[in-house]
Amino acid sequence: MLDPIAHFAPWAGEAERTLRIRIHRARDTATARATRCKHVHARTIYWVASQLAEARVFARLPNEDLKETIENLTRLFSVAGWIEREEAPDA
Repeated sequence: MLDPIAHFAPWAGEAERTLRIRIHRARDTATARATRCKHVHARTIYWVASQLAEARVFARLPNEDLKETIENLTRLFSVAGWIEREEAPDA
């Protein structure tokens, strides 16, 4: 069974494939968290993370750009998590 990266990015070598899988999983996680989040500001950040990952997961980018994408997604998740801990849920 082919995973989405193998199917849509067959040119990717092993290192690149690993980075793209991480971005793909981050997209799925961000989307799931955005749909379940009870904090408007955190939800907005999760949607931004989802859209960023969606735009880059299959884009022809060098590994350094993919690593930077993962670092930025990590920052977005961190900020959204902080908001969920610090703010009261939406009414």
